Amino acid sequence: MYKFIAPAVVSLFSLTALHTNAATLTSRVSYTTHIPATCALDNTNVIFLQALSPNGTPSNYTFRVQCNTAYKLKLTSQNAAGVNQSKTKLVSISNTPPTIPYETSVTGPTNGADPLTVNGPAVTITPTAPNASMSYTLSSKYPEPLNTAHYTAGYYTDTITIEVEY
Repeated sequence: MYKFIAPAVVSLFSLTALHTNAATLTSRVSYTTHIPATCALDNTNVIFLQALSPNGTPSNYTFRVQCNTAYKLKLTSQNAAGVNQSKTKLVSISNTPPTIPYETSVTGPTNGADPLTVNGPAVTITPTAPNASMSYTLSSKYPEPLNTAHYTAGYYTDTITIEVEY
């Protein structure tokens, strides 16, 4: 019996020694890049003097925004005549009454977002393509021809700020 057991044990060790386990080793390399969000607004930090015509003809100012991400566009009058209104006023440089009311409107692509209004809420706009230059026009005019005889001589002013947040 002893002779029978020994060859069986030797045979088991022999089979184990001849069998090898297959193994797979993997290494991965991931490549990434980061494109930062960028926006450009024409003539940043520049004040343009636009004269309003007493006869009520609109005075137009065109500006462009170029972004590679969604952005919020907001226009605010220094002398807003009310909240969420496109009505504003010119104020005498000496800050004495009366003020001169005028109206504003903004046209340009909002790509399905709410329309833009001066003194209204910021509107989130998604560009039509990365870095697409999107053009807007700010139009201002007196609601009716201005009767200059009703106003004190002098300079009247208002500033509309165009803000792009991204």
